[in-house]
Amino acid sequence: MMGNHSISPAGIISSLYRHRHLLFTLIKREIAGRYRGSYLGPLWSLFNPLIMLAVYTFVHWV
Repeated sequence: MMGNHSISPAGIISSLYRHRHLLFTLIKREIAGRYRGSYLGPLWSLFNPLIMLAVYTFVHWV
């Protein structure tokens, strides 16, 4: 039989807090896997939109 799981917002927040170590470990693994082999790593997620904005601005003004 399944355990007593609450689907209320307070229950979800409580569950996230109780399992925060697992949550942070999974987030770190996802970020490391996504940017593995990338020269800039996670900074690429910041630079990519800025570069695209610069390109769009340049094309608009030309």
